[in-house]
Amino acid sequence: MEAVIKQWSYFLDRCLEQRVRSRLFELAATDLFGKYPITGRKLAGLLFRPRRSSSNTVDPLLIIYFESLLALKRIDASDVLISAYHFSRDRSPKSGDEAIPSKDDRSRWQNPSELEEIIFHRLHKCFSTGERPISNSEAFGTLVVIPKWMSAMVASHTNDSMIQAMSGIQQHPQQQSINVREALGMLVAGLIENVKILELLNNEQLKGLCRLYMPTTPVQYALEASSLNIRRS
Repeated sequence: MEAVIKQWSYFLDRCLEQRVRSRLFELAATDLFGKYPITGRKLAGLLFRPRRSSSNTVDPLLIIYFESLLALKRIDASDVLISAYHFSRDRSPKSGDEAIPSKDDRSRWQNPSELEEIIFHRLHKCFSTGERPISNSEAFGTLVVIPKWMSAMVASHTNDSMIQAMSGIQQHPQQQSINVREALGMLVAGLIENVKILELLNNEQLKGLCRLYMPTTPVQYALEASSLNIRRS
């Protein structure tokens, strides 16, 4: 597996450095997958891992590669959301991991919030048109990770509000933070209107698993999605 990770990591880095366009990227990725098969989760993680210690801009090729790998069915929506969540600035740090990320510690680098906004919008389009999910596994995986995103967004906003209250300085949320929460709300709305997602939630055989892994119902999803925007003020 280490050799597989190394090959894909090198491939993705070189494609970004050499500005390889979508068609050539798809052909090369398909060829490499035949030699070095890799799970969607690991591939998405390699694609979205930050390549700089601090950046506020998104490489447009990153989005093109993300869409290409989705189309090739090498990654799915749940892989994308889980990987992006891992590198999100809104993700709560693990216990004992509260220190500010070091510039030399790549495991703690984070992606710009703009990347999350773009991902949410792209996936919202896929789910709202019925293009995705293409499998129950993708649907279930997406439903499991979405509550984590919602909780992280709400917690991040709450922490900002508490800090402002303690300092006595009231500030309006940054526009990018508002944009990300609105994009997540749109994605959630697209999910609860998706026929395949609703069928999964209503499947008697899967209801137990849904209740075990999902802390919210579809109605609660909708209410929480709207609160992402309400709480911004």
